Amino acid sequence: MAGAAAGTGALVRLLLWAAWGLLGCHGDRLYVTLHGGASTAHSKVNNILSFDLTTGHALGPVLLHPPGVPLSMLRGIAVDPDTNRLFVANSNFQDSKVLEFAPCSRHNHSRVFVRELASHRRTPEILHPYGLILGPLPYSSDRKDRGQALYVSSQDTEEVVSFDTTWGSPTLVLHKDLGLTRVRSLTMDPCHNLYVATGEGVAVFDVYSTHRPVRRATLPLRDVIRVYIRQEEWEGTRGSFLVFASSRADDTVHSWAGTCAV
Repeated sequence: MAGAAAGTGALVRLLLWAAWGLLGCHGDRLYVTLHGGASTAHSKVNNILSFDLTTGHALGPVLLHPPGVPLSMLRGIAVDPDTNRLFVANSNFQDSKVLEFAPCSRHNHSRVFVRELASHRRTPEILHPYGLILGPLPYSSDRKDRGQALYVSSQDTEEVVSFDTTWGSPTLVLHKDLGLTRVRSLTMDPCHNLYVATGEGVAVFDVYSTHRPVRRATLPLRDVIRVYIRQEEWEGTRGSFLVFASSRADDTVHSWAGTCAV
């Protein structure tokens, strides 16, 4: 992999989580989570804002939640491309959980609350959840016709747990004994290798071929906050992609080029 860097100043310091091209949302939408702090503060917003990617217009808050399901300190989001379900990390230390919301309403861009998929109460490894990414269930070389998992990174436990999106059953994917520090966001490449933002760089793991994680590489960069992968050219079972990572240490964005085969 080759690396490059470009300064971005305040842009890197803006922790923005986004998803776009959402099915059933009346055109392409950009979703941005707002870290509003305590939900009782009326001047703060704990929700996801939707923007029209064509016009740039703000469309308002997305999440409709019942009074008994407060939102606080939202972080990562993931949208199922097949069902359009949305998952969001509620990162409040005292109320760490991952929530699921229904597909967009046919009449507007809003989504109603479905369930609490995961919580610190049921899964202690979920504490201050940060990043979310959807992928195949872990620890199986046969990735075809298998169930789907939501991978969740936690800032305070420095671990990654996956949850079966049908049953909600957890699997500890990356244990703190691996020595990861300052764990933040995570993503997957087109071949489903798992990339985790850490204090020492972007750690790359194979979590399918065996019954334990295998570290494939570490992309060197201090204090990584956000890691994102964009697929480039693809032909048959082999293709290329770009990895982008932002560093809080020096306010830069670095990129690496990679290839893989499924």
